[in-house]
Amino acid sequence: MIIFDIETESLPEDELWDLIPPFDDNEVKIGNRGPEKAAEYIAQKHLEHEQDFFEKAALSSTSGRILAIGYFSPDKNKFTIDAVDEKHAEDGGSEAALLTRFWKLFNSMREQGRSMIGVNITEFDLPFLCRRSYMLGVDVPDSVFANSSRRYFSDTFVDVGSL
Repeated sequence: MIIFDIETESLPEDELWDLIPPFDDNEVKIGNRGPEKAAEYIAQKHLEHEQDFFEKAALSSTSGRILAIGYFSPDKNKFTIDAVDEKHAEDGGSEAALLTRFWKLFNSMREQGRSMIGVNITEFDLPFLCRRSYMLGVDVPDSVFANSSRRYFSDTFVDVGSL
């Protein structure tokens, strides 16, 4: 078996501005504030909306990216980190290369009948890995999914957060 965890970060700030969901001033409940206080309150809520988006950007596959994947092999007592290295992207240090290596490892583990274990991987890590792969044009093996509906993941994956 191998234990894994992904680490994500937000996309660069200049790329995030175009991704902020729209803010509807009309949805803000202003109560009985006068026009000036209401405008201030709406401006504050708009700012909070943007701040909330930036704070959570790393948790969404559309506004975040995979920075690293950590692996621990208990039988070898070995810990490794596969990380994006922008300086060496042409040599396989890109996010797409990181994802390609992950899916290659998955195929190998599946063929050997070994498990890939993590915490909350079916709710966060695996959907994030799949979505980023799709966005970057990286092939996700069909065997990642337990059936053609692509709703459930292969039993190669064991999510200890859902036990």
